[in-house]
Amino acid sequence: MTVTFNNSQQIKRAGIILALAALSNGALLTGSPCLQLGGGALLFCFLPGLLLLDFIMPQQDSEGFLERIPLSVGASYLLGTLIVLILHFLPGPLSLFPLLLGLDLLIALLLVICFARRRNLKEPMFRLPDRRSLALIALVLLVASFYRFATLGYSEYQGDEIDVTSLVRAAILGQDDAFFWHKKGPAELAVATAFALFTGGFNEFALRFPFALASTLAVLAAFLVAGCMFNQRVAGLASLLLAIEGITLGFSRMVQYHGVVVLALSLSFYCFYRLYQIEDNGQAARYQLLGAGFFAFSLLAHYEAALIGLPLLFLYWQKYGRRFIDDWKILSLSTGLVVILLAAYYVPFVLHPHFTQTFEGYTTIRISPERGPYNNLPTYFAVSYTHL
Repeated sequence: MTVTFNNSQQIKRAGIILALAALSNGALLTGSPCLQLGGGALLFCFLPGLLLLDFIMPQQDSEGFLERIPLSVGASYLLGTLIVLILHFLPGPLSLFPLLLGLDLLIALLLVICFARRRNLKEPMFRLPDRRSLALIALVLLVASFYRFATLGYSEYQGDEIDVTSLVRAAILGQDDAFFWHKKGPAELAVATAFALFTGGFNEFALRFPFALASTLAVLAAFLVAGCMFNQRVAGLASLLLAIEGITLGFSRMVQYHGVVVLALSLSFYCFYRLYQIEDNGQAARYQLLGAGFFAFSLLAHYEAALIGLPLLFLYWQKYGRRFIDDWKILSLSTGLVVILLAAYYVPFVLHPHFTQTFEGYTTIRISPERGPYNNLPTYFAVSYTHL
């Protein structure tokens, strides 16, 4: 199937995106918490990724809309996080207007690139699920949304949330190395910083919202993964289990990295499975680049995400085998993308004095050989029950 475009279609689409961006900017200046949250969500969680996907992937019609939703959101989280990190590395306090300027310039740049690079492309068919499958997807997302968003701001910050919000406050006030004092990756700090600036404070619902949203979209990503690997029935069961699983659900309702990590990991695996599944090398290369980007993003959220690299390498080897070196340009590009994204943060972090303390904490407490393998199942059930 070949999809063609004319100038009127491109102009209409660009006009809609610019209108949404303008409305989002306006909403953030109204002083209304609901409008600010909605405008911030559009600018940070959807529009940049939608444009990036238009650039990387061929434009799809209604048959591909389901895939593009989580991919667009995941890409937006990645791009938004990078914008916040750049602003944080600049001297001085953080404020709303530089963040808006960064996101608006990013959207404008992606629009220009999409116009400049638009051409006819071929793509594989992505079949729209039948009504029964759509009803199943809607049910699963309804369950996931209810458990993640209902009374989301009912309690004050607790546990690790206090550490995150304290460092976010320090970063906003101008402590240039605030993110380096975090023992995990910077993604959760960047996301929380953006929504604290969007809403002008530290409202519990507002700061927890993007993490709950990421977790909800991870459920949809799990549906897509299981649907590609098995069938719609298995996809419904897998996504429903993820929607109600205790640890995932509990941490998705906190200012914590878990929802973002699950989304990034699900999307990286989905992209590499699509890479393994499809025959078109050009389309496979695009999924490879997206998957590499999501893998790097997961590592910006937490180091433990590195374990997903094993199944990703397995899928890549199953696709190309010893022929992987033939397409060295895409391999170099995707590898370079991961290295650049990670080095941009982790090289300064390793050089920071706090890195020694973080490294010792993980090697002596988390992964010390003296701890040895042990049965973690009772602890898993206890924590799951606690967070339900």
